[in-house]
Amino acid sequence: MRSPQPDLSKRNADPACYVESIRELACTPNDDEMGLAGGVALGTIGGTKSLPQLTNLANPGRVVGERIAAAAGIAVFDLRRASAFTSKILSRDVPPARISQLLAQFTQRKAGPDSLATALDRTPATRDNARLALRWLHSTGLQPANLVAAFNKAAGFDVEPLRATSEFVAKLGAEVRSRGDATRGREIFCRADLACVNCHSVGGEGGNIGPDLNAIGSGQPLDFIIGAVLEPNREVKESFEAVEVTTKDGETYTGFRANAGDGEFALRDTVRNEVIRIRQDRISQQRNIGSVMPDGLFNQFTREELIDLFRYLAELGKGKP
Repeated sequence: MRSPQPDLSKRNADPACYVESIRELACTPNDDEMGLAGGVALGTIGGTKSLPQLTNLANPGRVVGERIAAAAGIAVFDLRRASAFTSKILSRDVPPARISQLLAQFTQRKAGPDSLATALDRTPATRDNARLALRWLHSTGLQPANLVAAFNKAAGFDVEPLRATSEFVAKLGAEVRSRGDATRGREIFCRADLACVNCHSVGGEGGNIGPDLNAIGSGQPLDFIIGAVLEPNREVKESFEAVEVTTKDGETYTGFRANAGDGEFALRDTVRNEVIRIRQDRISQQRNIGSVMPDGLFNQFTREELIDLFRYLAELGKGKP
């Protein structure tokens, strides 16, 4: 049941009442989205004048929803301060569903990821929060280097990514062919922490951020599959080469090019899962970033897990499990 909403009817007569009503939204106890929207609105409308109210909401004694709403509101006008509050939130247990709410406030701002990474160096996230954050970043295709490094360190993943050298691929490929189990590999592919099914479709199920894998085993040799998975930027289909666009007001979007009208740029945003249209004159920076699949995703796998996963991928399209 949606919580009662504050009366905003006085906003034209008394701006102070309007801000107070927005503050009530940020304190909405049983509606996460409403509270988050209230925090952002308070920061947008009140600016630095709303800092005392938002700081009070960010107090450790507040419920986590109010603290997240406060961090989101402060991020509108003071990324450094918002980053410090957010790192403190992440240093305690946070419900998994809240991780995306926290991170989205930073990934959609140009300087947001680096600002949060700096704060996390001082106040690290818990191991579980860091792993959940990496899982969310993987699922969206966003890989801001400094932020990923900060979470990798907190999660215990700060190691060099596996490299698909010819020797490594040849040895692993031989093991995949001799003892890989496709059934176990499918279970690994569907694991939530990998988010493979969020990005790739198999048998008509899954996401469309990355290429359809339904017939990859029959269309590509095993050595190619191993290399493409371990080093995603080796081979990127043209239609799946991601682009990052930053607007003049500091918003950042990441996704794949879409059909655009005259005077605009369009992309299918991987975070929002919708087509974003931006006027060309609003764009300050645009760059190709290659594959949205991150390097190092499989670093924490055991050898057996890698063998089974690649056996599963190698069988796709061959009429086997």
